[in-house]
Amino acid sequence: GGEVCTLRAAIQETNALPGLDLIHFALPGGGVQTIAPSSALPQITDPVVIDGYTQPGAVANSQAIGSNAVLLIEISGVSAGGANGLELRASNSVIRGLVVNRFSGAGISLAMTNNTVAGNYLGTDPSGTVARSNGGDGIFVANFVIGAANNTIGGVTPADRNLISGNGRNGITMDQVSNTFVYGNYIGLNATGLAALRNNESGVGIFRGFPNFIGGSAAGQGNVISGNGLNGVVVQGGQANQIVGNRIYANGGLGIDLGASGPDANDIGDGDGGANTSINAPVLYAAVSAPASTTVNGLFNSAANQSYTVTFYASPQCDASGFGEGQIYLGAVTATTDASGNGGFGATLPGTLASGQVVTALLTDAAGNTSEFSACTIAQPDNTSWDKALPLSLQGGAGVLSATAGQYLDRTGQARWFKFAVQPGSEIIVDLTNLPADYDLTLHADIQAAYNRIATPVDLAQLSAEMAPSAFVNPAAFTNPAAFTNPAAFTNPAAFTNPAAFTNPAAFTNPAAFTNPDAFVNPAAFTNPAAFTNPAAFTNPAAFTNPAAFTNPAAFTNPAAFTNPAAFTNPDGYASAPLRSLLGVSAREGTASERIVVNSWNNSGEFYVMVRGRNGVFDRTAPFTLNVTMLTGVCAGITTVLPAGEVAAPAGNARTLILHDLDRMAGTPEEKALLAARLNALATRPEVTGAVLDIGADPRVIAARTQADATPGCPYAQNVLATAIKEIVDRSRAGNPLEYVVLVGNDDVIPFFRYPDPAPLGRESEFV
Repeated sequence: GGEVCTLRAAIQETNALPGLDLIHFALPGGGVQTIAPSSALPQITDPVVIDGYTQPGAVANSQAIGSNAVLLIEISGVSAGGANGLELRASNSVIRGLVVNRFSGAGISLAMTNNTVAGNYLGTDPSGTVARSNGGDGIFVANFVIGAANNTIGGVTPADRNLISGNGRNGITMDQVSNTFVYGNYIGLNATGLAALRNNESGVGIFRGFPNFIGGSAAGQGNVISGNGLNGVVVQGGQANQIVGNRIYANGGLGIDLGASGPDANDIGDGDGGANTSINAPVLYAAVSAPASTTVNGLFNSAANQSYTVTFYASPQCDASGFGEGQIYLGAVTATTDASGNGGFGATLPGTLASGQVVTALLTDAAGNTSEFSACTIAQPDNTSWDKALPLSLQGGAGVLSATAGQYLDRTGQARWFKFAVQPGSEIIVDLTNLPADYDLTLHADIQAAYNRIATPVDLAQLSAEMAPSAFVNPAAFTNPAAFTNPAAFTNPAAFTNPAAFTNPAAFTNPAAFTNPDAFVNPAAFTNPAAFTNPAAFTNPAAFTNPAAFTNPAAFTNPAAFTNPAAFTNPDGYASAPLRSLLGVSAREGTASERIVVNSWNNSGEFYVMVRGRNGVFDRTAPFTLNVTMLTGVCAGITTVLPAGEVAAPAGNARTLILHDLDRMAGTPEEKALLAARLNALATRPEVTGAVLDIGADPRVIAARTQADATPGCPYAQNVLATAIKEIVDRSRAGNPLEYVVLVGNDDVIPFFRYPDPAPLGRESEFV
């Protein structure tokens, strides 16, 4: 008794004294002082502050990450028999600065109100790096008679942080409790905050009661819950249990499990009830990382006309279930549902993520019910449509240029697009390897150029010729024509305007899709049922590029609402440009590598590559590898930077333009002179009304012919020459009512444009 006594006696005396009492420590000797009671300690029934930091030499943690706390009072239950460590049956009490370990029950048991447990190590040795397990929970909070309420475990400062690890059951268990605040703790890690020291079951288990708060969005409120044997947080009963702002990762089960039943399926209207009302998790569509920010878009369905908070998290990899945990808290946005319970969100969050990191989200309603983590989406560039193709920079030397990229397909029907600059007359080799699923590969000529041509009045026959496929297409392209595996495809001719239609079987299972063939432009149309519930969606296919559009009907009446103006202003051109520019397809079965080999022919500009899963398959666990190699050939030095052209017909009434280059033609000087005279005579006839021009006198033609003669194997050089000659015609037409053009000589004198053979992938109409 008195001011100096054992811990047992101190508890007995404070229980006997009314009002708040203090238990301080001043045990003799240096280092850790271990108190090992031989039986259970008395329950604490009167308000008390038990402060282990009063022991000389003890220091509270001051580090934001990890712990440098020096805890010198250890309460060990190694000899206590079947007992909890400290049983707090009083209100308005504080337990801090203690190491509590090796009790057969819980380290600390709370059963009343307005208590604080802060700055302790529960389930470890005094260093916080070795497990000294309590057989039960680290902290058990319950009162089955009146309920335990308004208790705080941890706090918002580093000194308040509890280390709750190494215990035989959960780190913290709460049953029949309300307004329990769990802030700023390490649960399942060692004192460094970097290595696991697991609680055998879950980090936090909630069984009954509401509301409770595991973490929060304010500074210091988030817990780190990692390395636990089962789930990060499990809610088996109760509602309004808010779980936000934490770092939850690397646990044996889910990050958050409602009902202890594994990932819960979302339901329309969110009326299924259960733990935390079994609130639906959000659905993420894309996470796009930029140099200084990350943009996340998604949808959710829950109660109608309500406000919700969506919190976002990042992790190096997804949980094996496909549903995430959340290692890094990114931020939060609010979103409101419409009369159908549908809500959408788009959040631009500070900070950038490395490609391949995954993003997940939680949904919390106004009452505080927090969902399980969403399925993962992978932070990647937004190259899911051709107009957002990811540029590849080909590097190298000695005639070999190459680039490699790796990305994921992380949702049904997704495609990844790439583009790279090409040189005419080069061999292009595109390899798709390390496939985690059955992915296919297509190669296209310059789609943007094709779209620009379609968007203006042009000769589509000429466009078809210029964008025709090369004769060097990989024959493997024809080994699996997906179009024939689903006869329903033939019932809708519109399907044939976009080959992507065949890679998503969902297109054929919903007849609404066929009411607008433009729907095939974006596979997201089929993965979001909300698209079909609003007919207005189909009036503008660009709607599918922004899922948030479905949550606001006004979006469909305002073209500015959509992220792809090209799709809005010319949906037919946007859809058909990839098909018109198709060069090659590789569609081998299974996970075999794909390859396309083509010749760039006379093409400059950019080539496009699309990678897409057969029938919409995807795999979030492993990236594919794309390698592009360009073997530059004789066309490598060809330039279009040439002297200005000068030759043109004088302005007048010429109806016929007669072009020749006598120096290139066979024959004697006398024969050439005779030909020139006869051409001039022809031009004077009234039914001809012509002008005769010698293209060999034009500086631009001379320069173009010189480089074409120097590279006879380069068709692009001949096309540069043909273009220079065409410019003479165009200049002459500007000042004359031209109707006819006469070319004198064969292809060696005035070359025709060179185009590749369209047969390998061309339509039958192109063969006649």
